[in-house]
Amino acid sequence: MKEGKQLSAVLEHPAFQADPLAAIHQHLQNTQPVLDEKPKKKKNQNGGRKKKSKKLKALSRQQSMDI
Repeated sequence: MKEGKQLSAVLEHPAFQADPLAAIHQHLQNTQPVLDEKPKKKKNQNGGRKKKSKKLKALSRQQSMDI
């Protein structure tokens, strides 16, 4: 019953009769929650420690051998 009355009210509304798609679009914009558009920081899988590349490891081994 309640939904039927609501639908009748929407169908009889002048804004809906003039441009149904614009009325629906406006309704959705007014009723949707505002999203926070800040990008989330990604966490490393290894607890925030950065992985050293193989080249850096190889260079450090060579330097330690030279000393």
